[in-house]
Amino acid sequence: MRHFRYLFLFCLVTILMVGCNNKEIRLTDYTWYIVDDSVILMLCNTSEQKSYKDLMVQLKGNVNSINETIQVLEVMPQDGNVKNALGVAYLQLWRFQEANEKFQEALVLSSSAEERVCILSNLAEVMVYQENKGAATKYLEEALELEINDPLKKLILQSNLTSIELYGKENKAKEISNIKKLIKEEKKILGSNQFIGIFNYKLLARACYYEDKMKRCKYYMNKALELNQNIYQDFFIEAHLYKDLAFLYYNSANGLNVALDYINANIDLLEQWQVQDSYDLLTSYVSRGNIYMNLGWSNRDLAIKDYEHVLELCQPYSDLATMSYYNLADTYVNVDRIIESYARAYYIWSLEGNENYNQEIEESLRKIYKKQVNNSGDYECWFQKQIIQAQDDLRKQWGE
Repeated sequence: MRHFRYLFLFCLVTILMVGCNNKEIRLTDYTWYIVDDSVILMLCNTSEQKSYKDLMVQLKGNVNSINETIQVLEVMPQDGNVKNALGVAYLQLWRFQEANEKFQEALVLSSSAEERVCILSNLAEVMVYQENKGAATKYLEEALELEINDPLKKLILQSNLTSIELYGKENKAKEISNIKKLIKEEKKILGSNQFIGIFNYKLLARACYYEDKMKRCKYYMNKALELNQNIYQDFFIEAHLYKDLAFLYYNSANGLNVALDYINANIDLLEQWQVQDSYDLLTSYVSRGNIYMNLGWSNRDLAIKDYEHVLELCQPYSDLATMSYYNLADTYVNVDRIIESYARAYYIWSLEGNENYNQEIEESLRKIYKKQVNNSGDYECWFQKQIIQAQDDLRKQWGE
C-alpha cells in the first residue's frame, strides 16, 4: 500500500498568479484551510516559519502523516496556534474527545480575535460529529460576533454556519439564494472562486437535493469537482465529493447504480494514499455495503464482504464495528449469525448509551425468538444470555 504525502500539491505560496481565460487570477494561500465534510477547518496563520507551514501541510496528508505531525506538535511550545493545530489533527483522525480537549485548551491560550475565530469554528465541527448542532451553531455565532479584519475568515464563518443550519431550514429556496451570494462574495474578495467555492458549490448541491432538483444538484457538484481539479488536485477533497455524490444518488429514485460508481471512485482514491484502517476509508466500505444490499439480494455476498472487511480492520468497540454488526444482522440468512450480530451491536451500543438503536435491536431479537427460537419460553433470560455471550466473544476477539 502506497502512502502518498503529496506535499507538493499544497505548498502554494501566499499569492500565486495563474492564467485563466486570458486574465490573471490571484490564488490565496490554501495552506491554512482544510475543506472538510461539514465545515472549512481553519489553522492559525500568524506564524510564517517555513517549518511550521510544512507541518500544517502535513495535516492534509494520510493517517501516517497526521500522526507524525502530532508527535512534532506535542513537543513544541504550546500556544493557541499549536493547540488548535493539534485539535485539527485529532479531528482529522475522528478522535473527537481529544480534538475537543485541544480546542478548549487553545481557547484559553488564544491571544487574538483571529485565533479565537479559527478555534471556535473548528469546535463547531466537533459538535456536529457529536450530534450537538445547537452547540455548533452557538460556537459559530460567537465567532461571527468577534471583530476581525479578514474578510476571507468572515466568509468562511458564514459558509460554515449555513452548512450546519441548512438541513433544519424550511425555506430551502431562500437558502439556495443565500449560498449563491456567498459564492459571489468569494469572487468579489479573491477575484475568482477557490476553496470556499468548492465548499459552497457542494453546499448548493445539497440544498438542491433537498428541493428534489437532482439535475441542478449534479451540476453544482461537478462545479465543485472542476474547481478542485483545476486548482488544487486535492485527493481528500475529490474523494469526499465522490462520497457526497454517492450519498445523494443513494437516496434518489433509481440512483443506486450511480451511487455505486461514485463510492467505488471514492474508495479507489482513498486506497491510493490512505492507510487501510483509516476511518474515512472504512466508512466508505460500510457505505458500499449498504448500496450493495439495496441493489438487491444478488449482491448480498458483496455486502457481507465489505462489512466483514471493516470488522477485520476497525478499532475495537468503535461505531464502525457497531454499524457493521448491525448491517450484517440484516444481511445474513443464518439465524444464529443474525442473533450473534444483533447481540454484538447491542452490547457495543450499550457501552455508549445508545438507547434508540438498541430498542430496535431488542424488538428484532424478540421477533426472532418468538418465531424461530421458542415462542413460549423466557425471552428475557434468553436475551440476557445472548448479550453476555456477545460480550465474551468480543473480549476474546479484540484481546480484552
